[in-house]
Amino acid sequence: MKDLPGAFIMAFSMYSGIPMPCQKWNEENMKYVFLFFPFVGALEGLLFFALGSFLSGRGYGGIFRGAVLTLFTFLYTGGIHMDGFLDVSDAIGSFRSREERLKILKDPHVGSFGVAAGILLILVKTVSYGELKKETMLITGIAFFLSRTLSALSILCFPESSAKGTAFTFKKAAGTAVKPALIIYAILAAAGALYLSRRGGVLLIILSLIMTAFHYFNSKSNFGGINGDTAGHFLELFETIVPFTLVLFYI
Repeated sequence: MKDLPGAFIMAFSMYSGIPMPCQKWNEENMKYVFLFFPFVGALEGLLFFALGSFLSGRGYGGIFRGAVLTLFTFLYTGGIHMDGFLDVSDAIGSFRSREERLKILKDPHVGSFGVAAGILLILVKTVSYGELKKETMLITGIAFFLSRTLSALSILCFPESSAKGTAFTFKKAAGTAVKPALIIYAILAAAGALYLSRRGGVLLIILSLIMTAFHYFNSKSNFGGINGDTAGHFLELFETIVPFTLVLFYI
């Protein structure tokens, strides 16, 4: 139990922009980071819903609402997952060999494919967030929790592309209770979504299955396995496609 407070602080300090106390990074603290990673998304979902409801209540238009909510998600995460999305988009768009793609992931520069993909992602997020109503906003809030749950599970369960990097380090250090807890999180998220909206919950579950399968095959075929960048790419894509699909089906 003594490792849990340190793991909680590490999860929020690494995966959110929320100021946290200084914490020593060691294997004991890293053991349960993924246990708290989804709660970074849970808090984001709560704040997202509160901000969206406030903007709607004040009568702001869809484009303005969408822009503010998109900006909020970027500031909340500090852009850490966007970095992975841009790197993976660059690597896939290069149409080079697997070895070259892996090198592109390590390149600190952003190429044209990454820039184009990033612009498209922000545009789709903005217009989708701006069209969300109360029910679909709640489902999107759950998606922030579920995306991190599935992202963490993919790192723990799928084959890795390399025995190096932060993702592999967390996987190696993860305690035995982390994986079962994440599975329970995913089930609870699906149940909560179904409780709030039958149609929205079914859509969220279907999208989760499809996009997790895509994440696996995309990572395996292009990079030889999962890594931190592909997990970030999946997370950003998930949090964009879910609200976009909800808006399409609800309108």
